[in-house]
Amino acid sequence: MSGLRQSRLQTGGYYNCAAKYTLLTCQLINMTDDIKYMVVFCTCPDEETAQAIAYSLVEHRLAACVNIIPNLISVYSWQGKICQDAELLLIIKTKQEQWPLLRQKIRELHPYQVPEIIALPIAVGEDSYLKWIDDTVD
Repeated sequence: MSGLRQSRLQTGGYYNCAAKYTLLTCQLINMTDDIKYMVVFCTCPDEETAQAIAYSLVEHRLAACVNIIPNLISVYSWQGKICQDAELLLIIKTKQEQWPLLRQKIRELHPYQVPEIIALPIAVGEDSYLKWIDDTVD
């Protein structure tokens, strides 16, 4: 099998898993064009920073909701050293079209030189919740 994993189809044939995953990746990339909603993650060094960012995003209608998750331990590499710090995690629900302004607002308020601001698409969700995001975020 030359090191490539193969799977058996119900029809009795085989297909190459590498091809399957490439196709799936292409489908996901194409799907992001249709993504309207996002979840954004952002770590913060303290509760004051987390609350300032959360309230600002909601107040400016850049996010419908921001969860503040305490007691997070982050292990990371920074300037050639392995570091460990206590942080808080923001889980931000927003619309994809607000990404540029949301990212800018976080960068304005965040004390880190390189803040973690990453977004994942919401592929599916409860209709009433997604409508609430639509109604809440400009």
